[in-house]
Amino acid sequence: FFDRVEKAPLLQNLFGLAVGGPIVKNKTFIFGTYEGSRRKDGSPELATVETPEFRQLVATARPTSIANLFLSNFPSPACLPGTSRDIGGIPLAAAGAFGTAPADGVVDICDATPSQVQRSRANQYMIRLDQNFFTNDRLFVRWMANHAFAEVGRQELLNANMRGFASPLNGFFADLGIGYMHQFARSWVNDFRFAYSRNNSQIRFDVPAGSVL
Repeated sequence: FFDRVEKAPLLQNLFGLAVGGPIVKNKTFIFGTYEGSRRKDGSPELATVETPEFRQLVATARPTSIANLFLSNFPSPACLPGTSRDIGGIPLAAAGAFGTAPADGVVDICDATPSQVQRSRANQYMIRLDQNFFTNDRLFVRWMANHAFAEVGRQELLNANMRGFASPLNGFFADLGIGYMHQFARSWVNDFRFAYSRNNSQIRFDVPAGSVL
């Protein structure tokens, strides 16, 4: 409510289906489900960034510096009106890394509140097969998997996403379960279970398109 930016988007769609039934009456049954999700949301955050005037000053005074290379390739988001301020000029090289200079009339920093919009999608499905071999013997096999994609720069890049850097997540998560039950008597049952899980996820780091390094 108190953010000085436009309202951040929040859009979430969930959908799915479930089907099942007998393959062989009283013997073999199958059941499957699918669930999909699509989400888009923003999370505004107040940050102190450089102004366009400061970027131009660095480009003029230090054209071959690392600072100019970074600021020209990865500019900050737009300043909020009325937040720009002059905190001093660019010090001479002889002043060292921590040198200071008096105010020069060029506004250097300002406040910005980018929405940090991220998108994600996921597709999850499950299939289960049940087999009654005899009155006292039953088997089930269940396979569950989820393939998910999300932009996680907001969580992983410590505000670098405000400058166009991205960190996409591509993950595949799966689980296999097998169970076999044999009933020897009313009070004596042997239940065997086997499970296998897999997590194969990758997080990539992308620089903004068109940047020159």
